[in-house]
Order: sequence, then C-alpha cells, then structure tokens
Amino acid sequence: MDSIFMGYIVIAIGIFLGFIGIAVAIFFGLRAFRTDIKEKIIAIQETVGNVWDVVKRSPIFGATGTVERNLKNLGKIKITAEPHLAHY
Repeated sequence: MDSIFMGYIVIAIGIFLGFIGIAVAIFFGLRAFRTDIKEKIIAIQETVGNVWDVVKRSPIFGATGTVERNLKNLGKIKITAEPHLAHY
C-alpha cells in the first residue's frame, strides 16, 4: 500500500512541477514579448518623426534650405543649404 501511495505522490509532484515549468515559460515569454513591443513602438515613433521632418521640409509647405537639430554630442546645430542648378 505504501509503494502505491508513494507512486501517486511522485506522479502528482511531477505534474505539479510540469505546470510550474509551463507557467514560468509563459511568464518569461510574455515579458519578452511586451519588451519587444515597446521597442518596436519607439522605433515606429522615431520613423514617423523622421518622415514628418521630411514632409515639413517640402517646398509645398514653404520650407527653406535651413535645418536645425539638437544633437546629443554637439548641441544645437544649424545647417543652411541652397539648391545647386547644374548647367549642362
């Protein structure tokens, strides 16, 4: 009788540890998925910002040839350019 009871306990412990392993795997999987989504959203926001900068510089919106940026390493930078008309 004791060996049958011990067999059931070993099986129950094995099933319990299996469920714990599955729960841990799901937890870390969802956590990594959430972090991945945050990184993608940040990248999408930067891309939208870059596209909007290009659209704002369009001559349709009265843009000039001056661009101002605040760079981390250099501070505020101002670049002015004029179109070059090639003579063929």
